[in-house]
Amino acid sequence: MRWGFVAVLALITATPAVADNAVPAAVKTRANDAGVFYETAAGHTLYTYDKDTATASTCISECEKTWPPLLAAESDQASGSWTLVSRTGGARQWAYKGKPLYTYIRDTAPGVALGGGLQDIWHVAVDLTPRPHTVVYQSTITGRVAATVQGHTLYVSKKDCTAKCLEQRQPLRAAWSANAIGDWSVVVRADDATKQWAYRGAAVYTFVGDLMPGEINGADKAWSAVVLQPPAAMPDWVTVQVSDHGPIFADAKGMTLYAINTNMDELKRLYCDDACMRGNWSPMEAKDGDKPTGNWTVAKGLWGLQWHYRGEPVFTYKSDRKPSDITGDRFAVGNGFGGFHVLPQRSLIEETL
Repeated sequence: MRWGFVAVLALITATPAVADNAVPAAVKTRANDAGVFYETAAGHTLYTYDKDTATASTCISECEKTWPPLLAAESDQASGSWTLVSRTGGARQWAYKGKPLYTYIRDTAPGVALGGGLQDIWHVAVDLTPRPHTVVYQSTITGRVAATVQGHTLYVSKKDCTAKCLEQRQPLRAAWSANAIGDWSVVVRADDATKQWAYRGAAVYTFVGDLMPGEINGADKAWSAVVLQPPAAMPDWVTVQVSDHGPIFADAKGMTLYAINTNMDELKRLYCDDACMRGNWSPMEAKDGDKPTGNWTVAKGLWGLQWHYRGEPVFTYKSDRKPSDITGDRFAVGNGFGGFHVLPQRSLIEETL
């Protein structure tokens, strides 16, 4: 099953959030319907760190080896929302809206954003497009979508939803005093004269079949999820399968993919030596010339070049007999070791805004 199984609203006339005009030469912007994203001049994603303050970076020493600061030239001057903070040793670092900026060492190619959401304290630097306070922009397996604050995906249709339709679709109500904001406007329903939010003129609804945050069960030929940003690109050999874990990544034959977030040398020493690894696991081999895409990168693995997802090496499990089998999940877990894990729906959420 490919990404196309969810209907997506074509949003090609977006007016993203207005970025600060005085962007430093070291920074460039990338805009989509979700907002304006900030990158280095070379296209590498910029991040903020929750532990920092507006006047100081707390990411020093070992931290800055993993998260290199975006340094300013001697001639650079602060302007508007772009300020400068001093680092230990006298170097100056760019900050945006009071947040010092960094790159991530594992982002080995432009456009990759492996650091987004790490430990819930590292975040992609972005200005989100304006939206009602009852709407959030939520990452899902089909990209970043508009959702309620409870996490329920919002949908639009070209047809009116009245009578029997309302048994399955619930209008996103607007307060009597609500005003338009950005691409969001307020419409008055013909059936009961109540106010409802609309996105680019189309009234928005939730779907009663979406029971959990992030689910998109209400998309069909008539209804489309309000997708503001498509999901990160995947290699052409990656598929998505339905399993007991929900949607998971799989290879071209549908066999479940696993990643490992444990130090490989320690795992081999304590849990599964080289013979064990070769007997149970098949690395997803990469060829010379394979290019990173989205959150998928190519790096040296156990026995040669190997595909990695968000920096973790990827394998299939030899005891899985058919698509959607997940018998290798939690292999070698224990005593602080994360072991092997499937890449479930929460991993398909490429980065949480």
